[in-house]
Amino acid sequence: ALCLGLGALLFKLRDGASPEELKFEGAPPGIKFALGENVKQSNAGERNATRFPQSRMGVRTFHANRFTAAQQYLKDWEQFNAGGKPVPPRRDLELETIGEIIQAKRWIHCHSYRQDEILAFLRTMEAFNVKVGTLQHILEGYKVADEILAHGAGASSFADWWAYKFEV
Repeated sequence: ALCLGLGALLFKLRDGASPEELKFEGAPPGIKFALGENVKQSNAGERNATRFPQSRMGVRTFHANRFTAAQQYLKDWEQFNAGGKPVPPRRDLELETIGEIIQAKRWIHCHSYRQDEILAFLRTMEAFNVKVGTLQHILEGYKVADEILAHGAGASSFADWWAYKFEV
């Protein structure tokens, strides 16, 4: 329930090019994250009533929990590869992917709307020495522009599409 999307691919439109020829060579892979209603889904009916997280504060805690688990996962693999553990850790694709983020091998592109969530997310990522690639939608980003700049994240927003859900 990390609200991780499919890996992102950077491409350049080239007239007449095949899908493989559109790929931007050497670009790091990305991953989609989301904040707010997309993650907590507390307004999505009874089927999500026992789901974690149920609050915006829980989203921050969830991210911190998963990134902490990924740090431990990386450490376990490092110890195994150094000969310090006789049995390899069980492969976990989620923790492996988050590990790539921690190791700066994969960029986060995060859907975000509210300034409080943007700040909480940036601070959480900074606690893990992770630089966010792009904050997408970022409707209240102007309220925390200095913090976004200090973090070094990019931003993208809507030009004319809004009010399709409460937080927008």
